[in-house]
Amino acid sequence: MIEPYYDQDGITIYNADCREVLPQLGQFDLLLTDPPYGIGNKWTGGAGHGWAKSESQKKVRNKWDAETPEIETILTAVSKAGISIVWGGNYFELPPARCFLVWNKPERNFTLAEAEIAWTNADNVARVFDCQRSDPNRTHPTQKPLRLFRWCLNQSWSKKHKQSSTHSWAAAQPWWPPSWKAVRQ
Repeated sequence: MIEPYYDQDGITIYNADCREVLPQLGQFDLLLTDPPYGIGNKWTGGAGHGWAKSESQKKVRNKWDAETPEIETILTAVSKAGISIVWGGNYFELPPARCFLVWNKPERNFTLAEAEIAWTNADNVARVFDCQRSDPNRTHPTQKPLRLFRWCLNQSWSKKHKQSSTHSWAAAQPWWPPSWKAVRQ
């Protein structure tokens, strides 16, 4: 049994590989994850918009993002969650969905994607969040802005589902390789 990294006030955090943590978890309310997309070998140079930091983190980024997790791992996590949000879901063979989340990055004519897509299993309409990609305080080269994750958690369907149980679970990949973490709240 994996011991929690943090366990206080009804919040439990595991800093471990999700393939080891998931089997010991029962059903949980919410999955919020940002797994590697398997595009590490597609990154090329660039300039401006935080590329200096990206250049210094290239080896870590490309190694971390070299391969996607096994689809069975993602499907196992999705099957245990009431609501699932999988950033980069367009890189995985997930079931058809009605509610996609889109992170619109307002910087234009940049060498990276101007938007990212999250697959969800929520029965709702697609939603778009506008937020700059650069965060000078990020610790991982592919780290999403914290504002984006807060927005995900504040979707009305996400909040309702979390409140429907006395124990809400969220599993999320941390912003440092190679582990994922699970959070119980």
